[in-house]
Amino acid sequence: MDLLLWSLITTSITISNGFSPLYSKQLLKGHDVSPEVFMNSVQLIIYNGYKAETHFVPTEDGFILGLHRIPYGRHDKPGEAIAPIAPLNGSFEAVGDTDLIKETVVSLNKDDDKLDENNNDDQQGSRPVVLLQHGLLADSSCYLFNGYNGSLGFILADAGYDVWLGNSRGNTYSMKHTKYNSTQEQFWDFSWQDMADKDLPAMVDYILKTTNQTNVVFIGHSQGTIIGFTGFSRNKQLAKKVKLFIALAPIAKLGDVRGLTSLLVKALKPNIDEVFTLFGRKGFFLNNSINMDIADKICDTDASAYLCSEFTDLIYGHGLPNYDWRRVPVYMSHIPSGTSVRNMVHFGQGVISGEFQLYDFGTAVENMARYNQTTPPYVNITQVDVPVAIYSGGNDYLADPTDVKFISDNLKHIVENKDYPKWNHADFVVGDTPPKTLYKDMLKLMGKLK
Repeated sequence: MDLLLWSLITTSITISNGFSPLYSKQLLKGHDVSPEVFMNSVQLIIYNGYKAETHFVPTEDGFILGLHRIPYGRHDKPGEAIAPIAPLNGSFEAVGDTDLIKETVVSLNKDDDKLDENNNDDQQGSRPVVLLQHGLLADSSCYLFNGYNGSLGFILADAGYDVWLGNSRGNTYSMKHTKYNSTQEQFWDFSWQDMADKDLPAMVDYILKTTNQTNVVFIGHSQGTIIGFTGFSRNKQLAKKVKLFIALAPIAKLGDVRGLTSLLVKALKPNIDEVFTLFGRKGFFLNNSINMDIADKICDTDASAYLCSEFTDLIYGHGLPNYDWRRVPVYMSHIPSGTSVRNMVHFGQGVISGEFQLYDFGTAVENMARYNQTTPPYVNITQVDVPVAIYSGGNDYLADPTDVKFISDNLKHIVENKDYPKWNHADFVVGDTPPKTLYKDMLKLMGKLK
């Protein structure tokens, strides 16, 4: 029974970004849906009239992260994609461009030579640089799948920014490693702690080197914020390279999450061994891995999509009635994008303990071996030496107002702290309201730094 309950918990956390995982793009073929359902992030960028780039970024522990770029606005300098397009349902290896990945790794690790000019349109960029980081089980597409007039990635590009979209290890676009493949347990031995300590510095350094600039604006949603708070508090050199951190639906302690997720997690209080027994030490909710027999009966009509939303409201809060249900298949085809079981465990640990801590390996001996103390260290958010803008939702069950208050009370330099009383966890990236309100607020703030 415990394992069954934990399965329900992790499923509910999957939905926490505002999307039901029970959808399959294969089953949508032949239906009257947007062609965006079958596109990957690069194709979404091109489809909306922008130039697209794909970059491969090595981390210190061997992961190859897929980084997407929109170097210009829609009407500034149109062009075609200049990097390989990966399939939506898998890693870059499926397109046969492993040579590019290998060359990139060798070039950057050997002598820090620049990438081939043909693979980068604007190395000496003059536009302000912004890095967008997605939430749990999402990927770069979450900033692209609302069209050119509703997606944050496109809106920023049109506003004059050089837009880079990150992809955390283990999602659809970051499934390569120099030593392991995705069938090996070692590949999946990570959590958001590693994304903060290794992925984020690698992406920021690569972007600054490629554009010849000195700092970036970092925008994170949900998991993207916990990565930012952790990375900037633990790595002072990294923090110096960030001129502004915009935190959308920020999370840290997680002990005050509400709704179905809270009820299930706190009732069960699962231990690590049981979770790994159920799911294995591997990937969790990888794209296209959902049962198709269930998928074709969920969220594929206006009526059932509404019911899906009502259910997910129990997880992430009752939000704005601003969804165009015709776009639900687009959202569902891109989410979930995968992570590790261990990452899900780390989030569960936060919900249970109510503390902002690094990963708990389960025993005093294991923790001592890794941290030189018997319990996992706390993340000291007071050490974040970066200007932070906080945008939160009053109906957000995951970035609960209590957690947001803890964050705002402990940060040194808050430049803006705005609450949208009726918003839930997903309203920051989905729907037609953010472009009219939130994104305008963000652009106004960012404009002061340009």
